[in-house]
Amino acid sequence: MLAFFKIVPSNGRYYFGLTRTTHELFTEIPWLTEHVPALTQEKTTTLGLKMALLPQWRDIDTIEALRAHIESSALDAKKPRNDHLFSSRTAGALQPIASRLQSRSSPTAHAGGKCGP
Repeated sequence: MLAFFKIVPSNGRYYFGLTRTTHELFTEIPWLTEHVPALTQEKTTTLGLKMALLPQWRDIDTIEALRAHIESSALDAKKPRNDHLFSSRTAGALQPIASRLQSRSSPTAHAGGKCGP
């Protein structure tokens, strides 16, 4: 079995993906503490699981964070294909969002003192 872990440092959340259910992995863990990653990694070893720690990624919970994510995607697209961090699906999904954000922040979008749709 393989276990995948992703840590989002800005909000202290940890995401797990497993190739099969293993309830023992989630017992006796002090959730919502800084000890979660180390204890969970230790437990995967004890249970004989193979583990992969995915690279840290930003949390997207504000418009500014979304814009930064879109900008990172655009820069990532300029790299050689084997070096991409964003999947083509993610990059494709971000493009219409970027266009919509751009249209909302253009001067014509604020005509007449109104902002937004």
